[in-house]
Amino acid sequence: AALGGSAIVLSATLPEKQRAKLETAFARGLGVKHTRTATMEYPLLTQVSRDNRTTDPLPSRDDRTRTLQVRRITSFDEAAEHVSTMVAEGCAVAWIRNSVDDAIEATAELKKRGHEAVLLHARFAMGDRLEIEQIVRDTLGRNDTTGKRRGFLIIGTQILEQSLDYDVDAMVTDLAPIDLMIQRAGRLWRHTERTGRPVPSSELCVFSPDPAVVENRDWYRTMSPRAAAVYGHHGLVWRSAKTLFEHGVIETPGGVRGLVESVYGFDTDDLENVPEPLRQASRDAMGKDGAARSFANANLLKVQDGYGGNHALWTSDTITPTRLGDPVTVFRLGKVTVDAVVPYYADDNPARAWALSEVSLSRKRATGVPVPDRERSALITAAKASWPEWECDMPLLVLEPDGEGWTGVVENRDKAELFVRYHKREGLSLVTT
Repeated sequence: AALGGSAIVLSATLPEKQRAKLETAFARGLGVKHTRTATMEYPLLTQVSRDNRTTDPLPSRDDRTRTLQVRRITSFDEAAEHVSTMVAEGCAVAWIRNSVDDAIEATAELKKRGHEAVLLHARFAMGDRLEIEQIVRDTLGRNDTTGKRRGFLIIGTQILEQSLDYDVDAMVTDLAPIDLMIQRAGRLWRHTERTGRPVPSSELCVFSPDPAVVENRDWYRTMSPRAAAVYGHHGLVWRSAKTLFEHGVIETPGGVRGLVESVYGFDTDDLENVPEPLRQASRDAMGKDGAARSFANANLLKVQDGYGGNHALWTSDTITPTRLGDPVTVFRLGKVTVDAVVPYYADDNPARAWALSEVSLSRKRATGVPVPDRERSALITAAKASWPEWECDMPLLVLEPDGEGWTGVVENRDKAELFVRYHKREGLSLVTT
């Protein structure tokens, strides 16, 4: 705004407080006094300009108006049994988990029950991930071009809550913050023109602990230990569960604003309505958020000062990330041929082939690859010869064939070597012994 630019923000689940902050920031950039009035209309178009501020409620299409029933599922076995039953009845089913390892675990469990699932998460080589996403679009999109929709099962992580346009007849999801739950629910009976569904009505099943019974700080962690690390503000997660199950339905569009505000309509440090055992985890999460804000402010460029205001920030070689989160190591996967290491994912363009062979793993698990022997080192050097200079620091994870999959070796922060397995349908995972 200060530089004469404009911005468009699109969100299906934007809390009132966050919207107010965005409006105020833009008005400040314009150099005008900002006046605003709260409104619970939804959908809503808000415009902030130098001349005025307007809010215009927008009508929703009739086919986007619906009421979705919500039911709590109390155990992993109950979730797996429900998914298995729905698949057996011919439903297209999605099971959304909060971590990659949880998704892999669910896929293995459904395989024991006789169901092959399509698995989608962030630890696939980019080429394989794009192929899987296309399968999902082709099968669960508006038009099933594969003829395989009936009994189709997709299990995945947060990738399934955004971007992909797909529609399922039944869904189970792990408990998450309310805005993410609403996004996930948007893929359930999404294409309202579809007929002949195997079940008479839509129902969102949520794998969640009981928000009415919080006996200790492990309320969330006991049921979902990995998810408890992903969503550290356990008070916010508890508010989400309480709100969702008290309402018992997700009404769109009329009920969306109320659900979001019931969870986010509080001051940041207001934990009075959160059970006492969960407050420390919430404080820890808010502390991390505060540290992130401080980090951002310390690296903020003051545009009004120009290059001369704080030239050290402009000239430093420090790379400041635009998104904070758990750091990851990006590997490029390579395969050994007779006398060369080639990209795991084949493409006529070598540069694109290497890019489509990239996969990420948390830096807590792996930081790189071990120092290779002389022969392997020569092959890796030759493979990297065509890479741009700024890409050469990326570790090249050389894979060896292992049945239907591939194995390789990475190292962690302590320089300990760890075996990994890569499979086209399962992605990258650490081999545990």
